[in-house]
Amino acid sequence: MKLTEAQLAIDAKKYSKKAISNADRAHFADFYHQQQKDLCIQAIEGQRKVIKKPTRFNHFMTTKSARKVFRGPRKGVKHKGVMKDVSALWNKLSPEEQAAYQNGKPQTRPNGDTRPTDDDDKESEEGGTRKMISFKQVANKVENFMDDCMSKAAHIAKTSNCEMIMFAVSRHLAAHSFQFGKATHGAPKFLASAAHLDGTKHYPACMQSYLTGYEVAEIAELARSKRGPPKSRPVLIPKCLSDLVAEKTDSVILRWPWTATDWKLAKIKFKIKLLPGARTQIKWLKQQSRNMLAIVKAAIHLDLDRKLIDIVYDPSIPVGITEHEFYGTTPPQSRHSPSPLPSPLLS
Repeated sequence: MKLTEAQLAIDAKKYSKKAISNADRAHFADFYHQQQKDLCIQAIEGQRKVIKKPTRFNHFMTTKSARKVFRGPRKGVKHKGVMKDVSALWNKLSPEEQAAYQNGKPQTRPNGDTRPTDDDDKESEEGGTRKMISFKQVANKVENFMDDCMSKAAHIAKTSNCEMIMFAVSRHLAAHSFQFGKATHGAPKFLASAAHLDGTKHYPACMQSYLTGYEVAEIAELARSKRGPPKSRPVLIPKCLSDLVAEKTDSVILRWPWTATDWKLAKIKFKIKLLPGARTQIKWLKQQSRNMLAIVKAAIHLDLDRKLIDIVYDPSIPVGITEHEFYGTTPPQSRHSPSPLPSPLLS
């Protein structure tokens, strides 16, 4: 017959009688034994390899006592001395103990003792069901890891005259999915500008689209749908800004400087930076919060939640610059706290 295996299978299914008799069962049993016989003949002739079952010594090699011999340097399988040590352990066993490894590791001791052996499956008791993973904890863990990497990369970037950018996106689009982008001190402006110019098609979104199989527009729509109604913000603005400046300056400044803000930050080579899309005006951050209107506080809270208000390191600020020199190149209104002025947001 010149038909292929697939064609024969189609014909067999087409003309099948949809039932099996005792004669058919006997025929298939004889056919199976004939196949095994032919396989053995071909193996003897060298045309096939027979897969042997594990021996007693193979089962003994999976025990903890045997695996312990291979722990340490220069104790691999390729080192003949180690295999001799395992063989010595095997030869110390009596014939009855060796026979207990015929079908695997013995569950009881060879002398009939019902106490558990040292090789019982303790791992199966400890394994259990895997715990559920918190996506929120995972997102925080990834962001903390990236912050640590960027803190270490800052020294390399400065000494090697380079800048680094790191991206991380989640492989899921459920709650607490993330698109993180971190950069060394000279690249945040480029990172923010690229995100502003590319819109929803920025690099992290494209990367997440590739990983999840969703379109970039669908990912943006899912992100918007997860926001929900705004939450109440009982935390006061001074507390929020103090936490921000303490985090960004590694606790060099613990309280937000409401007066001479630019100068106090410049003394440690930092400055305020508003990212694209921020509704806050810098002058609002340099006046006492008691004078702020509710709409101004809401805007600052919103930008803080969206991380659009940042304190960044500015290497261009000269070391040891005096207050007079600093304000000589800075607009006068930065020297003192300005009075509230009308703005488009308030009108």
